[in-house]
Amino acid sequence: ESIVYVLDPTCAYQFQVQYWFWDSTIPACSLFSMEVAIGPADALPKLCLNGGDRWPGQFPSALPGPNGYYYDSSISGENLYFQQTSARLRSTTYQFTLQSPSDVHFEVGYEFLRGAMRLTLKSASGTTYTGDNRRNRNVLNLPGLAAGQYTLTMGEVVTNVPQGMGCSSFNFIADINPYTPAASDRTFSIPQALDTIQFLAGSQEVHMQGRYKMFVNNTLDMTTFRITSQSVLRVECVITDDDNLQLQEGINVL
Repeated sequence: ESIVYVLDPTCAYQFQVQYWFWDSTIPACSLFSMEVAIGPADALPKLCLNGGDRWPGQFPSALPGPNGYYYDSSISGENLYFQQTSARLRSTTYQFTLQSPSDVHFEVGYEFLRGAMRLTLKSASGTTYTGDNRRNRNVLNLPGLAAGQYTLTMGEVVTNVPQGMGCSSFNFIADINPYTPAASDRTFSIPQALDTIQFLAGSQEVHMQGRYKMFVNNTLDMTTFRITSQSVLRVECVITDDDNLQLQEGINVL
């Protein structure tokens, strides 16, 4: 369920979430994922370049390959965007084949308030996987996905309000590797750049929290970024599973 609504500063509002009990199997305390944003009703740039779209290119037809497949639009320098319209939800699809069980990670980043997006993966047998919402991101993390043919759909969740409609920018990550049991946990890799739309390029703020992974053989992970005004950086790292490891944070000026 998704809504976009223009708020009047002269009114008071009450935000309500309501469950509909369709059958008796609903648990007494149900869990759900929710993202809420309220901000100034600033419009996006009205028109994309030449009034068109720029979606990521198609994947290789056979995956994952001996060395896996990795694509990150923020690393390759591609500016991805699509033209919002009130006539229909904008989306695109990708078809690919996994030749063997694989660890699959797709991630689309956006400015949630003005251009929320969703990832949906459907197998040839009809099984559908829907991305999880995180702050300004939608993520599909599927370790050990079975071999077979798949269709990935990437697109809008709900049309933007007419006052804010325009050219919606986003970035996209695809990471597909041969299956390894170590990838079955719910951990994340540290982003390689923070100058993307879901981070500093959008709200000029970053807040990340969760369980991150870094393999012992790779003793140094780095992420790059630039800021447009004086800012404060705070980081706290805690080793949770090995007293013999030690972490040290640092920042370098480029």
